[in-house]
Amino acid sequence: MKKLTSLEKLNIYLEQGYLFHGSYIGDITILEPRQTNNKDEDDSFNIDNAIYATDNITTAIIFGVVDRSYLHEDIKKFTWSVNWSDENENFEVTAKVHESWREYIEKKGIGYVYVLPPDTFIEVQGCQRKSKVAVKPIDKIIVTLNDYYKSGGKLVFMTVDKW
Repeated sequence: MKKLTSLEKLNIYLEQGYLFHGSYIGDITILEPRQTNNKDEDDSFNIDNAIYATDNITTAIIFGVVDRSYLHEDIKKFTWSVNWSDENENFEVTAKVHESWREYIEKKGIGYVYVLPPDTFIEVQGCQRKSKVAVKPIDKIIVTLNDYYKSGGKLVFMTVDKW
């Protein structure tokens, strides 16, 4: 029997209606609501103590792969963003990351996507979902930067401090 790839597993879960949470932390047993570190003051959705998840595999993968804790202190100051081209099911995901992070992201290039039951994720904005109660993942899938690219994600390395 053929072993399923990470993307194949995630697509099966997606078809079953599950949501995804990307993290560089690989030993989460329960996701607890916490304050977001979103820097966009105009974004009223991402300001709560909550668990954020998505029904978009590509988005979850990049949040799993980008690990700021792995960076040298002098370049942690730079921010990164994920942009979506559309609010429908076929939108493109583009992550913009500071050029100084390239070596670290490409070198490490692995993360985790936690598979979550959708029951408590009642608030929705685009492909994001929000739960204000703890959630127990049903599975954890190891993902790579290559999985992000294979799922259609784009990665742009920027040389400016803000974009």
